[in-house]
Amino acid sequence: MTPVILDSSVPFNGPVTGDTNITITGATFVATQEITVMFSIDTSQFIVPGVFIDSSHISCVSPNISALFTAANANITVALNGQQYSKSMLSYYFYGMLTESIVILIIDCSCSGCASKRDAAFWSIEWIDKYDHIRFELLSHRFHHCSVHK
Repeated sequence: MTPVILDSSVPFNGPVTGDTNITITGATFVATQEITVMFSIDTSQFIVPGVFIDSSHISCVSPNISALFTAANANITVALNGQQYSKSMLSYYFYGMLTESIVILIIDCSCSGCASKRDAAFWSIEWIDKYDHIRFELLSHRFHHCSVHK
């Protein structure tokens, strides 16, 4: 069997809870019933079934590694026969658990003499990066102006 060559994966990262659909691009893929994709992290190996798309693409679903890792870099290799894994490998990053927050603030109108209220909503996510730092990103926000001074 011709050696498998791996070029890229999309996406190249996903949560430690797994369940991310991944498309692996490479060369010399052939359709077999034994395609497997291995995610190697240190001495741990997580093997998932692979699905042949065409001679340049295989897909798989990332494994759940949250029982062992909070975040980790993994090496991806592919076997077309379930045993002999590719010598070429790809890097995949498992990031920590995501949390999602929505915060709504009720703010007094700053207009003089106005008794109206206005609100603001913020939607954000937090995650743990590969250095175990907590990251935060404000995804969207909405402000409602007071009913008197729009």
